[in-house]
Amino acid sequence: MTLTVIIDTVTIKKDGAFNKVVFESTGRVWHCINQDMIYDEDYMYNTILSQRSNYNFFTYYNENDPLLSNTTPKEYTDDEIKLLYAIDPYGVANYVQRYAGELFYEDGLEGVLGYKDYVFKLLFKREPKYFARTLTGSWYETTDKSNLSAVISESEEIFGMHPIYDALTILALCGFVLEIAGIVFSTSFFTTGAIKTCIGNVCKTCVRVLSVGEAIVKNELISYTSNSIIESAFEKTDLAWAYKFVSIYDNLQEIADSIVAEPNYYNEILNYCAHDTGYAIYVELKNGAKQTIEDIYDAMGNH
Repeated sequence: MTLTVIIDTVTIKKDGAFNKVVFESTGRVWHCINQDMIYDEDYMYNTILSQRSNYNFFTYYNENDPLLSNTTPKEYTDDEIKLLYAIDPYGVANYVQRYAGELFYEDGLEGVLGYKDYVFKLLFKREPKYFARTLTGSWYETTDKSNLSAVISESEEIFGMHPIYDALTILALCGFVLEIAGIVFSTSFFTTGAIKTCIGNVCKTCVRVLSVGEAIVKNELISYTSNSIIESAFEKTDLAWAYKFVSIYDNLQEIADSIVAEPNYYNEILNYCAHDTGYAIYVELKNGAKQTIEDIYDAMGNH
């Protein structure tokens, strides 16, 4: 006889226009963000999403009076991270990006990438690949990590990228600086100290812009790694499955019919949630009734 040890009982509930995950024993609540699985800086400027992420990141967050918040980052176990990623991948990606940047900032890229790579391995059960660019801008896989500023980890496709500073960046920067220098020293108007200082500051800013280019770098790299874990595992997956369960359906049959009518990777995710997380997971449906993920999985014809 096999004895199954349950880590905790978890309930997925509707939470306004979103959903939430409630851990029974600790009382901890994860506020789902229900967006794409890849960290995107564009969402940083969305007040609603940033406030929800604060609830997940801070030990205590007071939306009405942020000064009363406890901004110490929350700590999650490996099991919790794996479970939450299956339910709310973007929320976890956001958390990992913020946690790496805040707690490992003083360790530099070695610490930041070390944490992101650790979570990647935790989720996908393998080490992330590393990539670099040629002078023509083409990406290639590499094992050379001697200069972390010049390479991108596969984990950063999900958890946010660091500024890349490689030979291509330097060439672009040199061309820009030479162009500015030509203007500065060929025009008498630019000979005053104040103007030269201003131009110098512009050049410094451009160093950062040219070294970051995150949106471009991200698109280029994801395009190059189009057969990576990201596309193969999630491109055809409905990432809002948990929110649909709690806001649309009233019973198991409705859920099963919907999934059968529009097949995707629900089966893989639900099988994981039903049998492999170590948690007893309940879903509170639209009418308030609760069903286990295992019941939902079985209702799809999986036994």
